[in-house]
Amino acid sequence: MLDHGVLNVPLAKRGDIDAQIDRYKAQQAKAKRQAERERAVQFKAQKAEAARLLAAHEQTIVQMFAVKFSAKQVRDLIRSWAKWEPAKLIALVDKAVEVSA
Repeated sequence: MLDHGVLNVPLAKRGDIDAQIDRYKAQQAKAKRQAERERAVQFKAQKAEAARLLAAHEQTIVQMFAVKFSAKQVRDLIRSWAKWEPAKLIALVDKAVEVSA
């Protein structure tokens, strides 16, 4: 049951839980937006690096996997990685260059 004496006290004096929740939600939303911006910047940089590596090493990668897969399959896969999953292509090229050296 509610204590009517407490209800007569202004929210500012008894602690406004709604305002605290709103501040917390705003803080969490701001942190989430910042993290998304950082991920977007990182993804854009990785995508540029993947495009550069693809242009330089595409033929080498296709030849490496020509034994198991067709050239079209490999080319389609690495081009897809360059666009949507650049970290995978960067890792593949790093390993391919490591193996070749």
